[in-house]
Formats: sequence, structure tokens, C-alpha cells
Amino acid sequence: MPTYVYQNPQGEIIEKHFPFGEAPAKIGKYERVISFPSNILFKGPGWAKAAKEPHKVSWDQVDKIMGEADKRAAENEKKRAKGIKNRLLDSM
Repeated sequence: MPTYVYQNPQGEIIEKHFPFGEAPAKIGKYERVISFPSNILFKGPGWAKAAKEPHKVSWDQVDKIMGEADKRAAENEKKRAKGIKNRLLDSM
């Protein structure tokens, strides 16, 4: 089970284990914060800030970063598919 990190307003940090996707956003006064396991590599400009200041990055910002990455991936996939289609048509 993944480990989730929680921090209270005084800065105390606790770690809890929950099944994947079932971790609550809050446990009493403790709020879930973003943590970065050492075996995962995050790329892109948005993650640089999150890695330096994880306590200042909100889940809304993470969703925005991931949404932008998904849009770029979809655009790249469309371009790739269009290139394949054009090559197939050219070869006929």
C-alpha cells in the first residue's frame, strides 16, 4: 500500500498507509501534502516548483499540471496519427 504524508498547521508530519486512491484529504487537523517517492521521476516545468516547495502546491495545481500534460499528449497523438495517415495515403 502507498504511504501518504500529512501535515498539521504547526508543521508536524505523519505518514499513513492506505490502499491506492483511498487516502482521505484530511485526517483531523492533518492535511494531505504532496510527497515524492525517490523511485518516481517527474518531468516538466510544473513539477520543479512542486519538488522544491511541496507544501505550497495545492491539489488543484497538480490537477491543472496533469490536465495540461494530458492535452499535450493528445495533441501529439493526433499529429502522429495524421503523419501515419499521410504516409499511408502517399504510399498508395
